[in-house]
Amino acid sequence: MAALVPESAPPHESLDDCEDEVKDLRAALETRPVIDQAKGMLIAEHGCSPDEAFEMISHASQRENRKVRDVAKAMVNKAQRD
Repeated sequence: MAALVPESAPPHESLDDCEDEVKDLRAALETRPVIDQAKGMLIAEHGCSPDEAFEMISHASQRENRKVRDVAKAMVNKAQRD
């Protein structure tokens, strides 16, 4: 879990800050598998690197004004229906 927080992160100034970080880390842990699945689909389809696959998802996220996790989930759900 420490890999998700940069070592240079400043110390928390309040309990609320700590709680917000824990909430964000839990959300990241819950959504990471679906993002990895979507990246794997793009790698298989396009022969790209994992970083390039994430860039594709990220650009779609920006273009569609949706969260990365929502774009990835939609991709995986569509693949499961097809």
